[in-house]
Order: sequence, then C-alpha cells, then structure tokens
Amino acid sequence: MEVYSYYIGISCQVVILYNRGIIIESAIAKQQNFMMHTAISQKTTKEICLSSLRKINFEYVEVIPPTLDTIEKISDMVFEARKNNFWFSQHAISKQQLSNFLFFLRVLDFRLWEHPRNWKEKPQDSSFWGLYKKIENISKFGFLKIDQKDFVSTLSPHESTPLAIARWNVFQKSRQWLLENWEGDFKNFADHYKSAVDFCLQLCSLEKFQDITESGVHFLKPNQLLYLEYVLALGDPFTRRELCSLTAFADYKLSQMLHMYGALRYSDKLEETLRKNPLLQVGSQEEVEIRAGALLAVEMLREQIGSDVCSYEVDVALWNGAHGIDISSPVHRVRSLYY
Repeated sequence: MEVYSYYIGISCQVVILYNRGIIIESAIAKQQNFMMHTAISQKTTKEICLSSLRKINFEYVEVIPPTLDTIEKISDMVFEARKNNFWFSQHAISKQQLSNFLFFLRVLDFRLWEHPRNWKEKPQDSSFWGLYKKIENISKFGFLKIDQKDFVSTLSPHESTPLAIARWNVFQKSRQWLLENWEGDFKNFADHYKSAVDFCLQLCSLEKFQDITESGVHFLKPNQLLYLEYVLALGDPFTRRELCSLTAFADYKLSQMLHMYGALRYSDKLEETLRKNPLLQVGSQEEVEIRAGALLAVEMLREQIGSDVCSYEVDVALWNGAHGIDISSPVHRVRSLYY
C-alpha cells in the first residue's frame, strides 16, 4: 500500500454567496437545495466574507488596534510557526484515503467541547487530535462502508445519544453526497473546484457547510479550513497561491486568544454573561459579533505584522499558541454544526 505522510492543522468560518454577482440570501438558501454555478464570482473568498460583515451593528464587541507589544509577540508566533510549516506532522494515511480523511475530519469537527472525555485519553490531550485519532480508526472500516453501529461505538462511546446520532446523520448525509456526486472520492470535487472561492461556495450544497447567519453574515469556517488543509496536504503551487485569499477561521479559541492579547474588547454585559454561562444561541447577536470581531482583528494584525503574511498564518499561530497555557479570557460556546 502506498503511504503518504502529510501535514494538517487547525480549525475556522465565513462567506456571502454570489451567483454571477447576485447575492443569494441565506434564509432562502437554507430552505431550498443549493443550486450553485461553477462560475460564481470574480471576488475572492476573503472579499466576499469581509464585505458581509458590514451588515453588523456592533453592540457587544470592539476591535482594538494592537499595541506594539502585541504585534511583536504575535509576529514572533507567526514566524515560529512558519519554521514548522504551520502544521503538525501526523500519522501516515494511505494516499487513496487521504482526500476523504480530510473531508470527514472537517465534517465531524463540531461540538467537541460538550463531552471532553469522549476525545481525551489524557486530561492534557486536545479534543481536536482526539477526533483525529478516532477518524483514523473509522478509516480502517472504510469511510464508504462503515455502518451506524460501528461508527457510533468508534467515534462517540462517551457522547450523549442525541449528539452521537446527530454526528452519524451529518456523516451519512455527507457520505451520500460524495457517492452521488463525486464517485465517493473527495479528490474529484477538489480537482473540479481548484479556486478557493469556487471550492468554498460549492460546498454550501451540504448543510454542514452552510455556515451563514439568517441576517446574511457569512461564516464559512469549515469550508475555508478544509480548503487550507487540503491544499497544504495535496495542493499544487497554483492552489497554494490561493491560500492568502482566505480569512481567519473564527471559532472559540481564536476569539479567546485575541481577547487575551487585547485585540478584542467585550462589553461588561457580554463578559459577565460569558463568565456565568458561556453557551450562546447559534446566530445570536453576541455570537455573530464575537466571530466577526475575530476576523477583523486578525486582518488588522496581519496588516501590522507585514504584507507577506496571510490571515490563516495569524490564525494558526494563535491556535497553536493557545495550547498548554492558562487563558483567563472568557470563551463562548454554541451548539452548532460549524465549529
């Protein structure tokens, strides 16, 4: 069996849908089957995503210009991460399974915080890498062959039954989409949609990747993160040039780190709410502002660090830096498919 060693990284969200320049409203898109065209937009993913943030009237979150000390610290983190190619070298996966492995890793990466015991063999383990190892085990059954019983017992032995079933349903729908449209191989999809914007928007035909608020703000975290991970693992020089057209990946940890470094400021009301109970309603004003603020803060930091720095590099550096340290800043949680 041919074995392929590769690099894989962290987690993300954002995007407005354009069909030949016409915005498709998310409320309509989520009620109907997505009918997407190959030539979607001449805009980049980042331009589409950031322009959608103009819809937000910020009440709870403020983006703060970074201090010189913050710029220096995060700049050092970025360039240190560059030495490591930004990614952790992981266990070998067969080349035949790698495309689907990356796809299902992103499909199943959500709500890991609810049952930490399910993902951690040791208290210091990361939930994400626990998921990674479990998906490695699922791959041994065969992504296209595994049944519900083996899936749940392998992936969710310590999760609540409703969440375990929800995870299976998301997996099954994604697998069916792969079989019906791409001959069961995600590589066929990625080969067809090489540009970041086409790749990210075409994934919106799957519910898992419709990371769009009802108010029209578009967060395509799983879409953009999958593109990044796929390109770094399997992409060619052309697609690697596309990576700077992505935004950061707004999730729990990114916003918490940005708050810790003073790049985000929360209102007293929001901070009090998060410290009492971090669980927010999906699509609430507070959640949308936290995620949007994180994207804008990363853009501000990126510009200060240097013109050759990409948004994803700042994101990855902060995500890596968050592990193994105590963070006193508040963190939010949501019960979402997207992160």
